[in-house]
Amino acid sequence: MIFIVEYRLPSGQSRSFTVDDLAVVGRGAGVDIVIPSVLVSRRHVELRRERTGRITFHDLQSRNGVFLNGSRVVTGTMTERDSLRVGNAIITIRVALDERETDSFRVEAQSGYWLEQSTRRLWNEGLTVGAVLSAQEFQLLSLLLAAAGDVVPRSVLGESLWGPGNFDNNMVHRLVRRAREKIEQHPESPELVIAVPGVGYYFNSGRASRD
Repeated sequence: MIFIVEYRLPSGQSRSFTVDDLAVVGRGAGVDIVIPSVLVSRRHVELRRERTGRITFHDLQSRNGVFLNGSRVVTGTMTERDSLRVGNAIITIRVALDERETDSFRVEAQSGYWLEQSTRRLWNEGLTVGAVLSAQEFQLLSLLLAAAGDVVPRSVLGESLWGPGNFDNNMVHRLVRRAREKIEQHPESPELVIAVPGVGYYFNSGRASRD
């Protein structure tokens, strides 16, 4: 059995994921579902499909807690009628009806730009883009792609990648430069990872440079 997890932010931004066993939700490195929000902890909550088919969750000592249908809880069980608030994101789940539905998610994931974790490569329409990424470069692009075109502040990128108080803006800038060197045709005139001066960066899937 595979279940589908969707998160939605107040801005209306949402993303869906297929998960067949276990998923860690957060905004930091090494999680399965990245939510680009400062109100989401680096490792916020764990979702698990039990052998009984139930979906359980467990708060991973997050800063802002986990709320099931408006009530703060540490652990519990979710159904398709429930909503789980993680930071300022609302998470819902549903069970995939059959293999055709999960296949449709795989097709959707592979349209446009997407990241393959097993190879640490960026893909676009079935073709790899650039070179193999380092773990930090991969996580940086994961955060930017998860934002679906919205600007991700440098502070969010820094805290997610190195932890609060363990980074400065130059570290973020250098990592962005290294990632651009891997995926951009012309790193000095980037078309994918775009800077918004004084704010942060966004991933431009339309390839129209504004940097």
